[in-house]
Amino acid sequence: ITSADLSASDTLLNYKLGAVYKPVETISLYANAALSQQPPGGANFSLSSSASSLDNPNLDPQKARTCDVGAKWALFDDALALNVALFQTRVTNEINNQQLDENGNPTQTGEKEVKGVEISAVGHITDNWTVSLGYVDQDAEVKHGPLVTADGTPNLTYTPDAAFTSWTSYSLPFGMTLGGGLKY
Repeated sequence: ITSADLSASDTLLNYKLGAVYKPVETISLYANAALSQQPPGGANFSLSSSASSLDNPNLDPQKARTCDVGAKWALFDDALALNVALFQTRVTNEINNQQLDENGNPTQTGEKEVKGVEISAVGHITDNWTVSLGYVDQDAEVKHGPLVTADGTPNLTYTPDAAFTSWTSYSLPFGMTLGGGLKY
């Protein structure tokens, strides 16, 4: 069995920065930005000598940059919470086997992006009856690099263009709670 003796060391800086502003007691406005880097070898630091593997110690870390802004509004003495958020996540430094370097090896020019809006409402209709509704509309695509879907579109697999969820539960007086919901 042929094996490789591989090692890597470096320092990665990840961050998350957020701010919240309350113009009035019932409204919160927020913004958030973050960078997360994954080194070659991932969480278990399993390295590979393959030029087409993100686990190759000669490659740069994969980077995910996220930013979102939103608002939260509490109504009816906190019986109802309305939320809206705009978000974007971009992943870079992915292996791109469609764009090769001068030695014929894949490059790290792959990039994926998800951006969209999320709206939700959570509240109590009565003291015993709660309802939760949520909707997300998002655009998720491969910006650069190999397509990942079977139909050849630049969409990201298992990432819907739109999703809806609802849930309701009712607490009965003898200690039992019944609930149910829908997801699309």
